[in-house]
Amino acid sequence: MLDRRKVVFYQPYCFDGFPRMPLPLMAVARMVDREQFDPVIIDANLERDALDRLLRVAAEQPVLVGMSVMPGDQVPKAFEASRLLKARFPGLPIIWGGYFPSLYPESCLETGVVDVLVKGYGEQTFSELLAHYAAGRSSADLADIAGTLYKRDGKIIAERKRPLQDLNRYPALPYDLVDVPRYVAPTWHAKRSVFYVSSQGCPYGCGFCAIPAVGGRKWTAYSPERVVGDALFFAAEHGVDGVTFGDTEFFVSEERVRGIAEGLIAAGSPITWWAMGTIARLVEYQESTWRLMEQSRCVGIFVGAESGSDETLKVMGKPSTVADTIRLAEIFNRHKILPEFSFVLGYPPHPEKDVAASLELIRRLRDMNRTTHFIPHVYTPLPDTGNYELATHNRFAAPTTLEGWLRPGWMDFGRMHHPSTPWLEGEQGRFLHDFERFIDYSNRVWANRAPGTVGPIASRLLKAACVLRWNANFFRYPYELQLIWKAGRAVARLLEGEIPIPGPRPPWKRWRWRPKSQTKAGRERPLRPSRGDRHIGFMPATPPFGPVPAEAEVSVPAPADGKRRLDVIQ
Repeated sequence: MLDRRKVVFYQPYCFDGFPRMPLPLMAVARMVDREQFDPVIIDANLERDALDRLLRVAAEQPVLVGMSVMPGDQVPKAFEASRLLKARFPGLPIIWGGYFPSLYPESCLETGVVDVLVKGYGEQTFSELLAHYAAGRSSADLADIAGTLYKRDGKIIAERKRPLQDLNRYPALPYDLVDVPRYVAPTWHAKRSVFYVSSQGCPYGCGFCAIPAVGGRKWTAYSPERVVGDALFFAAEHGVDGVTFGDTEFFVSEERVRGIAEGLIAAGSPITWWAMGTIARLVEYQESTWRLMEQSRCVGIFVGAESGSDETLKVMGKPSTVADTIRLAEIFNRHKILPEFSFVLGYPPHPEKDVAASLELIRRLRDMNRTTHFIPHVYTPLPDTGNYELATHNRFAAPTTLEGWLRPGWMDFGRMHHPSTPWLEGEQGRFLHDFERFIDYSNRVWANRAPGTVGPIASRLLKAACVLRWNANFFRYPYELQLIWKAGRAVARLLEGEIPIPGPRPPWKRWRWRPKSQTKAGRERPLRPSRGDRHIGFMPATPPFGPVPAEAEVSVPAPADGKRRLDVIQ
């Protein structure tokens, strides 16, 4: 036990305001045999000296270093860390997993600082890589490990894809490797919430989404007993009163959702919960299931409306229609569940028509429920997705080198905001940029309890300004909203005091929440609802507690043509 070699997992900085456990790394770290190895997780989102610590641990000759790399902010951080590691320890194997290396392997491998990429869900792939390197073999000896990509003799070798596995075959997540209390934080629906994942994959095939491209159109999940057991554990051991489910598709199985709701109700409904789903599935749910969800304290559901145009929805490959979106909004209105509708705006070849139809639908949904939360994205073409050929046909071309991806415009592209797409050049692109900013402030007023973040005066001013803009149908240049918000935040900080979360983040992102002992009675500031992480590669978490689930049939609505089927792993 004393001579166990370390296996290092590094989470590059990517903090967005809500602390999440490094679930992708924990998912692969659980595959490490503790009798032989000593796994170490370093999270740059919480550790100020994360990079220095990584270099110190690397000096102890670990077996390998694994990193989870998502598009956007993590790419330059992962590259910087890998470059330093290779410069000091050239023989140390470095493995990247996640969306970015899965989608852009050439850009990653050409840097020379990464030995192996993991594509898709990486538990079993990583286990085999660990065995390979622990046996004293090198990257030059790699062969026949499914789910890997590497470079040999100047060529990229892509091994066969690894199919999604049953979650129940894996060990429990190693919560002892992280400081769980540091990941418990207030959200809009709970004072002490934790981010949690109960399933993997998605059976749908949306043309803009990388999940089916990277992980395949399959889905597997824990049983209701397991999910309820985990929720009760977090409540009992860490005082959690809310769970934010990060599943890319939580509602595939109505039977499972009913079981989770019934289990929580039987336990006294100790938590609020939020999850993501698909409109085509939710509109088929029985009314009794909706009542159970409401009774179990489901407070919000995120769904993809995506467009106000049925023509665009068909191009996207969405299984729903605009009429389905309206129908679901009506269902939301019958229950105390906050609706959150996402939109993917600016689809080619006619982005103006798509945006106009989507704005009309957004206004209609808002008229139905003023508290509706909208999440607009600008269409971001991704390789191997259903609509990527459509994008390239309309003159889209992504960078082919990592240097290109590190340019500011393409960093924004990785965040799914303001992408450099030819069909959104000029006024249309600037409008969408301003519209995103306006919706963000509008959400804060109606959906996110803004009085707890900027104070009542600034909140009223912000609400009045947003109402004027909604009524005037004018969304450009929302500078006054930014001014009101910043002034309100400054006054709130001055009057009440706050503390920053550790981490090398910009000054405007440092102030997130204050400890309970420093809050005024009943005035803990909630955060905005999370948009949810998409975990692929070294991905995602599976909960550690509860019994192994029994097999269950999944009831799935069939489309009109009868061809679409959901692939569920039992």
